[in-house]
Amino acid sequence: GESIAVPGGADGGGGGSGADAAQQWTAFARGPEVLALCDRVLASAQQAGIPFGMTAGTMAEVGQWHGKGAAFMTLGCDFLFMRSGAETMRAGG
Repeated sequence: GESIAVPGGADGGGGGSGADAAQQWTAFARGPEVLALCDRVLASAQQAGIPFGMTAGTMAEVGQWHGKGAAFMTLGCDFLFMRSGAETMRAGG
């Protein structure tokens, strides 16, 4: 199988602060790079016949991923809190 390398190591930013921490939280902010990687994983899972699913921040996201072929989705307030914090960090707050 294919592995997707993340700059800075498995945690996506070395666990540091500043720019490193912002990079680590990009996944929660749903940046274009992260969404492109999710699309790659979805396509690979579909080719292998493996169910794909992920966490969504809104019901609209659930619908989008279901429309792409996701077999399951999770939705919870803990994710919404993390996403809000990540967006604040990205904005420099």
